[in-house]
Amino acid sequence: MPTTVIPLSVRLAAFHESQRDWHHEMAGKHGEHGHERAEQDHLEAAAAHEAAMAKPLDERLAGAAMRASSMADEASQKVGVRPFLPGPKR
Repeated sequence: MPTTVIPLSVRLAAFHESQRDWHHEMAGKHGEHGHERAEQDHLEAAAAHEAAMAKPLDERLAGAAMRASSMADEASQKVGVRPFLPGPKR
């Protein structure tokens, strides 16, 4: 049975797309709770991943997107949200 090889550019674009969608979701949740700085940081990360989707092999854009993701995650943590762990107990 032949194996399907998915080009790296397609896999990277899909990764950036998933990150963009996740940051949009996080921005919406922060917005609902009045976390303006975290909301803005996640919107900026989503925009950076959107740009990286267009040129998935551009290391400069990918690096910018990953730095923006890191900053957004830090902003989430500052308001008590751990993006990859269960939320804070109330």
